[in-house]
Amino acid sequence: MRLHLRLLICNLLLMASLGQVANAETLLRWKFTEGETLEVTVDQHTVTATTGAGKPTGIDITMQLRMAWTIGAVAEDGSARMTQQFERFAVTMKSGTAEAIEYDSDSESKPSGSAANIAAAVSPVIGAEFAVTMTNRGAIRDVKLSDAASEAFNSVESPALKQLFSAEGISRLLSQAAVEFPEAEVATNSEWATTLVTPSALGTLKQDRTYTLTTPEDINGKTLERINLSGRLVIEAGEQAPSKSTLIDQELTGTMLFDAEAGRLVSSQSTQKLTTERPFREFRIKVQTTAETKTSIKSR
Repeated sequence: MRLHLRLLICNLLLMASLGQVANAETLLRWKFTEGETLEVTVDQHTVTATTGAGKPTGIDITMQLRMAWTIGAVAEDGSARMTQQFERFAVTMKSGTAEAIEYDSDSESKPSGSAANIAAAVSPVIGAEFAVTMTNRGAIRDVKLSDAASEAFNSVESPALKQLFSAEGISRLLSQAAVEFPEAEVATNSEWATTLVTPSALGTLKQDRTYTLTTPEDINGKTLERINLSGRLVIEAGEQAPSKSTLIDQELTGTMLFDAEAGRLVSSQSTQKLTTERPFREFRIKVQTTAETKTSIKSR
């Protein structure tokens, strides 16, 4: 009888402890230290396949963008003013049997052909500084370009790159790397949501993202908070979408690892799949795009 009673008590204690783990709450906050420098690297691999008229075509793009964040003044509310700059931009583009186009701002070799055009567009912004204010919840509140950065960014001729190398483009890029956390503590398996709005050739992309805090992971002796990502995309017609492309399928999944003790995002990875369709004469042109993005942040 006593043995059974002990087992019952043990089981009740075990259930209580499991309940505490399942309902544990975590305050997700960035912790900034004045003078610290963080290295942020974004790698993206995008594959696009087009079918519907003539021979199917495809393009494969691998891109890397590296930035440095130098933390300046840290306010009482935990927000920080930081100086950021682009340090490296590298891209490789492949299409069919054509020779690949490669450019790396770190390379000492002089680019030629199409790579020279990329260099002309990108090289002015490498090293240009801009100031960013970020709250301890990861929200980007302000992006200000220095005079040199404004001049460099304005000299970019490519519409796509000009969109990236702008105060708005930088803010959107940082918002993807620094997800805004909830104001209150987050319980394990609970969710919160954000919305990102991005202009594109398809129109205005409105993406509702849902984040779920799951069970922490032990990686290299450190306990990291794991955050799963899912999302839904809506395309709103605009002046930049005269072809009236229709979104017929989409999927967004991903994960993030956050070091709550250090107060810093460690890494994130996401996969965005899109299938769009548009009319062209008597054809229906279908474009399938898969973009895999990986971001890592480390202290220097």
